[in-house]
Amino acid sequence: MTATRIRRRARFYVESALAVVFALTTGLLLWRPDWIEALTGADPDHGSGTAERILLIVSATATLLLSGFARREWVRPAAAHRTTA
Repeated sequence: MTATRIRRRARFYVESALAVVFALTTGLLLWRPDWIEALTGADPDHGSGTAERILLIVSATATLLLSGFARREWVRPAAAHRTTA
């Protein structure tokens, strides 16, 4: 296995793991939208929920982007292999 292929495989696993972490975070944010108040007792948005919505959007976006990046890494070696064979 070449060094480039090992790096691509490692990158795929890192991106996949981060996508899973952000997906779980997104699920937790949907399940418990008042987690900031429950965890810290602080109310940064004075009860409007804006801070939680922003975190939810960021987490969901990160999940989609990292999933796409991981998919690209998974498909790229196969496509490169087919063109050289």
